[in-house]
Amino acid sequence: MPAGIASWQRQRDLKQLVERIGRSDCKLIVIHGDSGVGKSSLISAGLVPILEQRAIGIQDNLPVMVRAYTDWDRELGQRLARAIEACRDRKRARRAIERGEVKPQSLRHESADDFNQQLDILKSDDCSAADVLGFLRQLDRNNLRTVLIFDQFEEFFFVHPSPAQRRSFFTFLGECLQLLSVNVVLPLREDYLHYLLEFNRIPEICATGIDTLSRTVLYPLGNFSANDAHAIISELTEQARFYLEPALVNELVQDLTDESGEVRPIELQIVGAQLQTEGIRDLQTYRQLRESDKPAKEILVERYLAEVVADCGSDSDRAAELVLYLLTDENNTRPLKTKAELAADMGDEVTRLDLVLDILVRSGLVMLIPEVPSDRYQLVHDYLVPYIRQQQGTNLLAELEQERALRSLTEAELRQTLKQLEKSLEQERQARQRAEIAEVDALSLSSQALFLLHDQLRGMVAGVKAGKKLKDTEAPKEVQLRVIARLRQAVYDIREVNRLHGHGDWVHNVCVSPDGQFLASGSRDRTIKLWNLAGQELRTFSGHTDWVNSVCFSPDGQRLVSGCGDDTMKLWTLDGHELVTFIGHSRGVRSVCFSPDGQMLASGSSDCTIKLWSLDGRELQTSSKHRAEILCVRFSPDGQLLASGNSDNTIRLWSLDGLELETFSSHRDRVVSICFSPDGQTVVSGSGDGTIKLWSLDGEVLQTFFGHGEWVNSLCFSPDGQMLISGSGDRTIRLWSLASRNRQFFAGCGSRVSSVRLSPNNQLLASCGEDDAIRLWSLDGELIRTILGNSAGVNSISFSPDGQTLVSGGGNGMVKLWSLEGQELRIIGKHNRRVKWICFSPDSQLLASRSSSSIKLWNLDGHELAVLYHPNLSGNVVCFSSDGQMVAADVGEGMVKLWDSHGEELHTFHSSIERINSLCFSPDSQSLAIGSGDLGTISLWSLDGKNLRTFLGHSANASYLCYSPNGQILASGSGDRTVKLWSPDGEELQTFSDHSAGVTDICFSPDGRFLASSSCDGTVILRNLELFNLDLDQLTNLGCNWLRNYLRYNPTLSDSDRHLCDNINR
Repeated sequence: MPAGIASWQRQRDLKQLVERIGRSDCKLIVIHGDSGVGKSSLISAGLVPILEQRAIGIQDNLPVMVRAYTDWDRELGQRLARAIEACRDRKRARRAIERGEVKPQSLRHESADDFNQQLDILKSDDCSAADVLGFLRQLDRNNLRTVLIFDQFEEFFFVHPSPAQRRSFFTFLGECLQLLSVNVVLPLREDYLHYLLEFNRIPEICATGIDTLSRTVLYPLGNFSANDAHAIISELTEQARFYLEPALVNELVQDLTDESGEVRPIELQIVGAQLQTEGIRDLQTYRQLRESDKPAKEILVERYLAEVVADCGSDSDRAAELVLYLLTDENNTRPLKTKAELAADMGDEVTRLDLVLDILVRSGLVMLIPEVPSDRYQLVHDYLVPYIRQQQGTNLLAELEQERALRSLTEAELRQTLKQLEKSLEQERQARQRAEIAEVDALSLSSQALFLLHDQLRGMVAGVKAGKKLKDTEAPKEVQLRVIARLRQAVYDIREVNRLHGHGDWVHNVCVSPDGQFLASGSRDRTIKLWNLAGQELRTFSGHTDWVNSVCFSPDGQRLVSGCGDDTMKLWTLDGHELVTFIGHSRGVRSVCFSPDGQMLASGSSDCTIKLWSLDGRELQTSSKHRAEILCVRFSPDGQLLASGNSDNTIRLWSLDGLELETFSSHRDRVVSICFSPDGQTVVSGSGDGTIKLWSLDGEVLQTFFGHGEWVNSLCFSPDGQMLISGSGDRTIRLWSLASRNRQFFAGCGSRVSSVRLSPNNQLLASCGEDDAIRLWSLDGELIRTILGNSAGVNSISFSPDGQTLVSGGGNGMVKLWSLEGQELRIIGKHNRRVKWICFSPDSQLLASRSSSSIKLWNLDGHELAVLYHPNLSGNVVCFSSDGQMVAADVGEGMVKLWDSHGEELHTFHSSIERINSLCFSPDSQSLAIGSGDLGTISLWSLDGKNLRTFLGHSANASYLCYSPNGQILASGSGDRTVKLWSPDGEELQTFSDHSAGVTDICFSPDGRFLASSSCDGTVILRNLELFNLDLDQLTNLGCNWLRNYLRYNPTLSDSDRHLCDNINR
């Protein structure tokens, strides 16, 4: 009995596993543990025999174990057929023995012809996953529990390295798990658990409700404790009548126990077996095994290997050593190899290969794994790999240095040697290429992760590194697409311009000089520093005796004022000369600022007052109406308002005579910094919650910036209003770009924006929503016109293809035509329920409108041309084909109907999608894209109802779809708040996550340069897609140009990162 089964702990594991298999909520069991913990032994020597011999409840069990994964469906079919035949023999034998009619060994197979025919299909080379699944469904109906065991499941990921290759197997598993009497057991090494995350993206597995990493699925299998090892040795030696001296047992357990206090079962098994083989029973003999640099246990393992090699015979020992070495690799793993692959590297020893393999397999050191077309061989355990490579590697390398052998080679042998050398070099080249590809992909993934953690500059550095390495790497297309997409996302999303490091403690405040040339910072380290905006430190001011809480430049840029925790303020020249000290506050001064005319100073303090001062130090006015500490104070650019940030998490606007005008609330911690934009139209605030918020003067949050890891203690705008500078308790100063090159936010669209469209001439954007209004905007975000005249909300709008008119569908069922000046031209018609969708035909001559009860075709004079009828009509969308010859609509229960432009029904097909949320024709009118309302999937269908492809990626309903005009990009909007771009073959190109609520509509501009989306959050976002026309070199150049100053002056960078862009042109 293996050591792994001999302990009470493993007996308990077996009991719990059998109990789990009998439970309806444990359909999937993942047995995970370190290499060598005994997973395979527990399965083959424990669980499988128990399942074969014992029923669970009223069901007999059919365990089916698979270990080969090259052609997993064929292998599984053959294993299932063998298990059925063995199970049938066991049942017959049991019945015959009970009746006393026949002996077990005389039994023969007898079954119906059709059953045998199905078994023949399973045993054939043409067996498919569908054949196996059909047979499992038959077993499911016959009260037989099938337990599918995929042993050493990590091997599956070696054989099928790409997710695309693995998808069919995972889909098959999901369908198996939906069968009542099928269980799946996956023994897996601990370090491969993360691969199971792929399960959660497979619809068939999601449908079972199984969370692959939940406690009901995972079953951990650990090493033995020292006490367990003692007990196992006692039990095994008792069984073998081979008794060990207690002192030897104690020292043996001590030698086998690792730093974590555990004993590996495989090591205990091999060392124990070798002790018995050599008859070592006492401690003295055991200790004599030790060498100066090797413990006794390693000597025993080496002797175990040596004995197996010796069993091959003295004339075959070299061949045996070579076979064992070839069944390992430089990564200390044990690859699967065919006999032909072994023979190719055996040289003159190839004649002994069959004998050696037969002996090694019978010894248990090597496993034979039957496969078609060729069986494969594998070393029994990873644990032995280092011993084999250490023992054999030196000898093999020495033989390669024997040059005399080369001189005696015949020409044929020389060609063979050169061929082997070329093969080795090619393998080395491929290994190096795989490593380079993995490094590129890892760097790119790191860039994406850093952006998600709001560490934008380091994320851009990682993205540029990946882009540069990709140019020198022969990477597969899918890797190239991933790396370019992530770099494009970084270039698209980046807002942080620079980081300044130099203070020895928290940065409390920063300020930019009026000419935009300098930046001043005040810190908890009691100093003020002067910088240029490239990030170079110019000067340090010393003089304060406590934290410097605030700094501010005078409007002429010649002086600097500072506020300190010692209750004082100081006025400085830019060369560091102290001019005046202001005294008057009773607690620390938290904030100071100049008035726009430079004649006054304002200060806010922890004493809950705001004071106004003359520049010679006289106190002019004190405002004491405040209910909380004043943590920051700023004048508006026109000098008529004061804004304060307070310890009660609010921002307040005040008149200069102390009257409170407005209160803003959104931060989750105290507001410690505040600043007006140069045009006075927005306010920016920084908080103890680590965020920066941009506000309109009426208190609406326009934008939130993430990235600092501590309080945002200071904020200021650059003079042109295009850049924002922040200082934080994380000891960094960050520069942010406010001028987005790639997107425009349209705020003020109402509560929920239902629909958005771009005009054919790319000059206008139209939005509508629940507030009954249609709004027309310029593409730079300026509201041009608001069209009123609807009631019960506007659900859908569409520009005519000629760009002259606009049609709307409302909650009151009305379809209206409008001029672009906002004049209602006519009422086209009316539905008896709210209009969900409306669109023009490509020639602008027809309209299609959709309500929950009818679909109608109209001409522009308001004449109803056709009612497209279906008895149980439900759904959301109607659309014209790109050539204008067809109309498509979802009509409920997964059905799609096609009509011609006169309303004659052409075709109906049933999709596999239970609830359709959106559909659109491809630009060539040859296929339909359909978005799911429940699974978040997108499917492409031919017009005769064939499913061409399915895209996976959204985590909520795929509500809206739109093709780019050239058909090269499909855009999708979802309730998961994201907009995604896809290639026609299903590759996810980009994800935009800038909405704060579900997406309600999307559309491309006619030239494909822009993509607009609307959302339940009341916003419309217009994205510039020109980045998608940039190649890798252009994206790398853009990234490097953004990073120039950061790479030049930031002191925390490595030398290699500092010179990352040296050879990239500006």
